[in-house]
Amino acid sequence: MKRLVILISIYLLSSIFVYCQIPHNFFVKNYGQWPSNVLFASFQKNLTFFATNEGLFFDYFKTQNHEGRFIKSGSIIKFKIDGAKFSNIIEKGISSWKLNFFYGNNPSNWKKEIRGAEQIIIPNILDKIDLVLTSSPDVRYDFVVHPGGNPQQIKINIEGATIVKCSEKEIILKTSFGVVIHRNLLVFQKNGNEATPIEASFKIIDNHTFGFIVSNYDKSKDLIIDPLVLSTLIGGSNAEEIVDICEPVQGTIIVTGWTESPNFSTTTGAYSRTFSGGKDIFISKFNVKGSARELVFSTFLGGAENDSPVNVQVDQNSNIYIGATTNSNDLPLVNAISKSSYGLNDAYICKLNSDCNEIIFSTYFGGSKDDFLTSVKLSGDNGIYLCGYTNSNDLPTTGGAYQDKLKGKYDIFFAKLSNTGQTIRTCTYIGGIEDDFAYDMCVTPSEYIYIGGATKSNDFPAFPVKIWYYGSYEYVFESPFDRTYNGNFDGVVIKILGSSGALEYASFFGGLADDFVTAVGYFGADEKVVFAGKTYKEPSVTTFPLSQTAYQNTIKGQAETFVASLSNIVITTQYNYTYKSQNLVFSTFLGGSGDDIPTAVTFNKSTQTFYLVGYTNSTNFPIVNNPGAKKQQKNDIYFVSMLNDGSAITYSNIIGGNNDDIPTALFLNYAGDYYIVGSTNSTNFPIVNPIIGISGESLPDAFILKNVDATIRFEAPFANDKFCPEANVTVKWGVDGMTQPDSFDIEIMPESTSQWMLVASNVKGVSKTITLPKDITGKVWIRVSHPKGLIATIAGPIIIQEPPKLVSFYPSENNIELCEGDSIYFFVEATGDGLRYQWYYDGTPISNATDSILVLKNLTTSNSGKYKVGISGTCPPLVESPEISLTVIPETKITNQSMDTIVKEGKELSLFVQSKGQNLKYQWYKNDIKLLGETRPNFNIQSVSRFDEGYYYCIVEGTCGRDTSRKIFVSIDTNITKVEEMLNNNCFSAKVIDKTLYIWLRCHYDDNPIGIYIYNILGENVITEELPLHLPEQVFKFDLTKLPVGIYLLNIRSKDSVCNIPFFLQ
Repeated sequence: MKRLVILISIYLLSSIFVYCQIPHNFFVKNYGQWPSNVLFASFQKNLTFFATNEGLFFDYFKTQNHEGRFIKSGSIIKFKIDGAKFSNIIEKGISSWKLNFFYGNNPSNWKKEIRGAEQIIIPNILDKIDLVLTSSPDVRYDFVVHPGGNPQQIKINIEGATIVKCSEKEIILKTSFGVVIHRNLLVFQKNGNEATPIEASFKIIDNHTFGFIVSNYDKSKDLIIDPLVLSTLIGGSNAEEIVDICEPVQGTIIVTGWTESPNFSTTTGAYSRTFSGGKDIFISKFNVKGSARELVFSTFLGGAENDSPVNVQVDQNSNIYIGATTNSNDLPLVNAISKSSYGLNDAYICKLNSDCNEIIFSTYFGGSKDDFLTSVKLSGDNGIYLCGYTNSNDLPTTGGAYQDKLKGKYDIFFAKLSNTGQTIRTCTYIGGIEDDFAYDMCVTPSEYIYIGGATKSNDFPAFPVKIWYYGSYEYVFESPFDRTYNGNFDGVVIKILGSSGALEYASFFGGLADDFVTAVGYFGADEKVVFAGKTYKEPSVTTFPLSQTAYQNTIKGQAETFVASLSNIVITTQYNYTYKSQNLVFSTFLGGSGDDIPTAVTFNKSTQTFYLVGYTNSTNFPIVNNPGAKKQQKNDIYFVSMLNDGSAITYSNIIGGNNDDIPTALFLNYAGDYYIVGSTNSTNFPIVNPIIGISGESLPDAFILKNVDATIRFEAPFANDKFCPEANVTVKWGVDGMTQPDSFDIEIMPESTSQWMLVASNVKGVSKTITLPKDITGKVWIRVSHPKGLIATIAGPIIIQEPPKLVSFYPSENNIELCEGDSIYFFVEATGDGLRYQWYYDGTPISNATDSILVLKNLTTSNSGKYKVGISGTCPPLVESPEISLTVIPETKITNQSMDTIVKEGKELSLFVQSKGQNLKYQWYKNDIKLLGETRPNFNIQSVSRFDEGYYYCIVEGTCGRDTSRKIFVSIDTNITKVEEMLNNNCFSAKVIDKTLYIWLRCHYDDNPIGIYIYNILGENVITEELPLHLPEQVFKFDLTKLPVGIYLLNIRSKDSVCNIPFFLQ
């Protein structure tokens, strides 16, 4: 599927200033800190931008200092997109910082830990059309038209401004504040590695409305964007510049440069953490593999004056080599050739161990005057090649030197030190009677050494030169490409054979104007030279050497870049004569209408293209296959990929901000990825996946860029997908421009920690099922990274839902005792998503008990048992509370007692109460007077008298209350005589003797059983007995000792008769 992308940039033509505490170049979501109609806001130096439900608001303003007071003036422009729907907004490029808004004195209105986003996407703002808002370096709005979408739908109504001018690519709006320009309309699609521009223009509908006219475009293919995977600033309180970079192993980079900042970032254990003054060298190592962006070590290296490094090199043992020019006479010296500086400016070479905390050797190199080192490279045996220029006439030249004396004002010098740094293997001058400068050097695998520079000497020693003159005839047997000085400054290219130190060739290169070779490299199986430099327009005829297939054959501006290659020396034989010659492989100009200055060139073997880096202020620098690139301001970085014959550009890009951005070095790693380093004065230099905590406080700052010709797209899961801890989540991503198999790392970042954590490494393929951590909940971001430094991050966080967790449980006691009739409530506090509750009684679920509170009212003993609650949620596990044992104690209650009774004087009185309850205590009373010592459930008087007559009762007290018996009236009978025989007839007789009932049967009852029943005064049956059939004559006894004193009824029943006999039991 292919999408149509419409890009528009916005510029304000006005002098502007704003002071704001909210970070620039980010969108900040509204969580209630602003009016409710605001969705997002972005704060720029000249602009406050709001995205609202009503449209886009651009608040352009400036502040002026009037008598010590800042006065703000400006104008607000509103863009209303007809038919727009602002919903399902996606944030991308989430910031590492957080904002807090403390408005007013009500904490509920305070908004905390709000992050920013570099980009917001409003999908389907119109049917099948997305709106993409980007905040850096300026607010930009892009429309992405999906298949089925119609760009003619896009109509933007303007309030607060009037359209005063319109062209195909530009609209000028007039406001009360000034003029606002919407320009750089760019409509394009991508097909494979090529970007296809689409013809388009602005369309004016009326004075306040515009849209777009788009030519035919392919509606079926996808859009691919090549990312910048790393862009970071390094610095302190003053100026910095990185001059070189290397990547000894993938993902580990070492940079060197100079700093004027005492607070430049250094690390514990570094060789020096103390700024020495002037300009100090810094050496810093970073881990940028995958998603890592961390400082490994950083150190100062310097003296009291100015120390400016030129290169950093690393040998196979990870030792680090630094070359520099210095006028400090107090630099550290270890195993040095010389123990002191030589002249005004000297070369300085230092070898440090791999941790950069110890110097292995360091030395000055030079003569009694100025010696400027411009390049340091390592040889195959870890010897050290040096080149530069000098006006010292006493360099330590060696035997066999090509030139052992200074000839002019400044001469080029070339030298080689041993791998210990204590022996000078080679040292020679190369130059003529005027100024000769060396700017760059490279060493090939075969140890061909190429030096690029410039000369003003008409006698510069071109080599080899062998000419035989015969009369007016000139027979050239040996010659470099150009052996003749062309005037002004001429470029020079020198080749030295590292194995012998012999000069193979030295050639002029240029025209009648000034020419400087500022960068050298090599390419091809024969390792021939490629070089770049700057040249100027010649006064009349162009004499600058160009190839017929040159990409550009005219100079368009002032200082123009050129790129060229010369063959190695070609040896031929003819007529027994040996000839040496050199050919132009290619040569081309490159640039626009301004100044275009190259700083580095290298060759990508895998693509067979040259990579060229420099800086330009040309507004029309050639941009190829990159419609999104655009000139920023002043000097910007340019990057160009060019065919190896100089005939065409395959890709080019412009990178920069609102001020000067100057690259100093280019490093191409084995994988084809490249780094660019330098310095910037731009306040809005593009930052991508930066190294945190090392950016400077003032400009210029050093920068590091890394570009990878590949992409990762995050595909699954989706933002706001919900999972449980320990859930298996399949992470998917898409890739372009990578060979298979590739390995990837997967990381997650919980919002609670804001720290990325690795969950899977060295993943092969484009998907991986990961297990989410057990102890993380809430919003979690996911990203996939590649060792190249590519990072693909989910558009928004997933949600890891919180499992049930018991916070507190009431009551806290494990065993509880309550009384009958009491009430109790159980309460559980828990956290988690989708909580559900179930209460249990003795392990059985309680019906309808599904709340966090369980209330039991009017307890009975049947409520005694064990209680607990089970808590479940959206995610496992089931959590149970502690089990509580509830014991319901019966209430204190009298269940039985003596009845009113008559006792024969002199007989025993026995009263009782029967009670239930716990920890019972008894107290008997007579006529409401406590009977001391009568604290048992039974009350006895062995022999009553008439004085014992009265009302008796008992009070029972227990754990759960008290109860009072009914009053018992005791009557003392002084008249009743003892009746021994109660009944006597022909069949049976009965008698009570000493609380024993005797019954004599005299008759036979073969089929007529006898029932014996005794009832108390309440009518309660206290004894029941059925006598067996066919009984012989015998006596039956019934024990009455357990019966209290009182009046009873004996009931004797047979089939034919019933006999009731009352009797008094004493």
